[in-house]
Amino acid sequence: MEENIKLVKEFSHTPEILRNGVKAYQKKYVYSDMSIKIIIFLLISAIFVCGIVMDFFKSDKLELLAFLMSAACLAFAIMEWFKPKKLRDSIVQSFIDEGNSPVYRLTVKEKEIEIAIVSEIVQEKSSEESENDEYSDEIPEPSIISIDNNLSIIEEDKLFIIAYGKTVYYIIPKKDFSQKELEIMRSIAK
Repeated sequence: MEENIKLVKEFSHTPEILRNGVKAYQKKYVYSDMSIKIIIFLLISAIFVCGIVMDFFKSDKLELLAFLMSAACLAFAIMEWFKPKKLRDSIVQSFIDEGNSPVYRLTVKEKEIEIAIVSEIVQEKSSEESENDEYSDEIPEPSIISIDNNLSIIEEDKLFIIAYGKTVYYIIPKKDFSQKELEIMRSIAK
């Protein structure tokens, strides 16, 4: 028996929507963990710096080790700071390198959401590459997300983010949604 279908919508991404969507997801789920790690690294670094300052007048061989540990903690803090931006730029760059965006289909049912690729990006391949690539024309199976307590819908100005837990998320642009469809999207996780 087919479940009640509330909404079926096809969409594709632009680099701007993708960048904004990844950034919104990171604000909600990544930045808090990142901030905690940065604070911990900076505190550890400060402890080592205090140790260096206090032992400045003593001739202790641990001063070099404390200096190196402080520098390492600062380096880790800086890496944590830039990691989300690097990931966001990497996702957008891979999207731009692919060329045209694939078309996706969003299907909202009573108890689940299905997101499927409708058409792949068409890339020119040499005949030798096509012969060696058995799966070149296959479209992956649709992703099915249960509507339960792990699902959250984040609404931004130009997009929705469907997040399942903290690791799975989908960016849905709003540009072609009618008012009724927007209301369906808003009511999913309530």
